[in-house]
Amino acid sequence: MRSCKPGYRGERCEELTLLSHATQQSELYMYIAVGIGVGLLFSGLAVLLYYCCRNRCRKSKQMYSKCSVEARV
Repeated sequence: MRSCKPGYRGERCEELTLLSHATQQSELYMYIAVGIGVGLLFSGLAVLLYYCCRNRCRKSKQMYSKCSVEARV
């Protein structure tokens, strides 16, 4: 059995094998899907971080307003 170069096959490696367009396109769709998934993941983490920081900031503002009211009395 003869070892042919990539892209060739046959008894004497005389047949050229072409990659099908469908295979290349399905790989492209896979990369697009992975990219969209990673983008959605990072977007979700950014929204979660925003709401956590906003909630923390609101709590600290309430704490300071209580302290200033107590100091005035």
